[in-house]
Amino acid sequence: MNAWSEFTDDEYAEIWDRFYAEFKFKPDYFERFQPAIDEPRPSVTFDLSGDLSEELLSEIDELLLESFRTLTPKGQRMIWLDWQHTCYRFDPDATDGSRPFHWYPDGDYYVFLADDFSFGTFGHPWQASLCVFGSSLLNRVEPVLRGKLPVLRESPGDDVAG
Repeated sequence: MNAWSEFTDDEYAEIWDRFYAEFKFKPDYFERFQPAIDEPRPSVTFDLSGDLSEELLSEIDELLLESFRTLTPKGQRMIWLDWQHTCYRFDPDATDGSRPFHWYPDGDYYVFLADDFSFGTFGHPWQASLCVFGSSLLNRVEPVLRGKLPVLRESPGDDVAG
């Protein structure tokens, strides 16, 4: 089985419909302040507008991938969404982090989701932000990211979408 498998047209429509519904996704190129999703609880949204070094971007790549590997049961796949583009299911254990492993929103909304939507990330390209949600993922990455990126918003609680 390949590490990355492209969604069929039906899967693509189904997963995006679910994402729009559960996260109240409101894509808008012109909106610069209101989040494009109802940020789940718990979540922390980090500011990516500063000058991020390649070293830091690679460190976050590794942190996220290792966290996805730890949190995703063996044999289970995750979801990667690229708004208006090809989307995939992927096995965190089988990927080396090579592309399409985009988390940094460099022109598109990028979303990583657990198969049950219980944890993930939402990268907003025009607001230069990364929302990390779900207790299990936050417990692993928040302490590291807080030391490296400014926090824009926090949503405490435990009623994650999904």
